[in-house]
Amino acid sequence: MAPLSADDLAFATTFNTRQWMADYHDYLGAKYGIARELMAGVHVNFSLHRDLIAALFAASGQSDLAAFKNHLYFRLAQGFVAHRWLFTYLFGASPVLANPLKGMPDNLAFPVRSLRSSDFGYTNFPSETITYSSLGAQLDQLKRFVAEGKFYSLHEFYGPVRLKSRGANSDDLIAHGTERLEFRAFDLDPLSRAGISNDTLNFLEVFLAYWLVADQEADLTEADEKNQAVALQHPHQEFDWTKERGLALLDDLDAFVAKYGAPKEYQAALLFARRRLEDPRLTIGGQLIDKADPDGGLLSYGLKIANSHHDWYKSMAYPLQPTIATYPAPAQELIKAAIELGIKAKVTQNSFTLILGDHQEQYAANQAFDLTNGAKQAVLAAFPEQVNYTDQVDQVQV
Repeated sequence: MAPLSADDLAFATTFNTRQWMADYHDYLGAKYGIARELMAGVHVNFSLHRDLIAALFAASGQSDLAAFKNHLYFRLAQGFVAHRWLFTYLFGASPVLANPLKGMPDNLAFPVRSLRSSDFGYTNFPSETITYSSLGAQLDQLKRFVAEGKFYSLHEFYGPVRLKSRGANSDDLIAHGTERLEFRAFDLDPLSRAGISNDTLNFLEVFLAYWLVADQEADLTEADEKNQAVALQHPHQEFDWTKERGLALLDDLDAFVAKYGAPKEYQAALLFARRRLEDPRLTIGGQLIDKADPDGGLLSYGLKIANSHHDWYKSMAYPLQPTIATYPAPAQELIKAAIELGIKAKVTQNSFTLILGDHQEQYAANQAFDLTNGAKQAVLAAFPEQVNYTDQVDQVQV
C-alpha cells in the first residue's frame, strides 16, 4: 500500500459513493481502522456447472437439492481453507506497508509475503474468527455474533471464502442452497493487468475440481496458524513443510489432470506452481520485493505499473460494455447471443464485428436486425458453423 497522508486518510474516512452503505462504512472504519479497509484484494466467484450438480445429486440418492448443494460447496470451502497456506505462498502480494494498521504489533518485521492474508490484514479480529468446522456451526456462530452486536451484519464475515446464495441471509442459503463460492483471500497481483492472472485462476479451478472428487476430508488442524506463518514469512524464504506438502499436493493434481485429460492451461498452471515451490523468489511476493525502493517501499514500482496500466486501458478506445450500452436494443441482443455462442465481438462507437476464427461479419450498430426467431438464430444464420455449439457438459462420470 502506498504511503497515505493524514489528508488521504481523512478523505477515505468521510468519502463514500454508496450513501446507502454510509453507516456500515463508518462502523467498519471505527472498528478496524480506515487503513485496514483500504487494503484491496480480488474477490473470485466460482460455481459448479449446473449439469455437474444435477448428475452428482442424482447419483447421491438424496432428496434435498439445497442441502446437497450446501454440502458440496462447503466441502470445497473447507478444502480451500485447509490449503490456504499454499495459495498465500504462491500468490501473496502485499509485502510492505507504509501506514500502521490498528492492532498490528510494532515489532512486525517487513517485508512479509502477504500482510493482507495475515491476521493483521483484511479479516476479522482473531477473537471473532468464524469456524469452518461445519456449515451449521458457521451459520449459528454468524447469527450469534450479529445478535450480540459483535458483527454489524452477515456482511462483516471476512473469512477467506464465503458461501453465497440468491438472497443475503442464511435462511435463503438453507432454503435454496449455495449458488457460488466467493473467494476473498487473493491479493491484487501487480504483475497482472487484471489484478489476478489466468494461471492463478486455473490453479484454483483445478484444485477445486480435484477436491470435489478427492477421497479425503479437509484437515483444518492449525490451518489458520499455518497460513499466518506463511503470510508473515520473508518472501524469499520457505518452510521445509511448505515445500514438502506443496509438492506432494502438486503430484496429486498432476495425476488428476492426466487422468481426466484436462486442458493444457491447467497443466501450465501446475508447472508455474511447481517452479515457485522450488524457488520462492519466483512467487509474486518474491518478485515484488526485488523491485523495492531503497527504503523498502514499492511506491516507485507502483507508480510505474499504474502508468503502464493507465496507458493500456486508454488505448482501448471502445471497451465492450460501456460502448454497447449506447447501441439500440437489437444490436445489444445480437452481441450478447454471439458471445454466448463462443463468438468474439469487437466494437467501435457506431459498428461492431463478430469474429470466429477467420470468419468475420461486420454490422452497423443502428442497422435493422431481423430477430423474429430470436437473437441466437440470427447469429447462427451468419455463423452456421456454430450450430452445434453448447455449454452443456458432454459427459459427467459419477
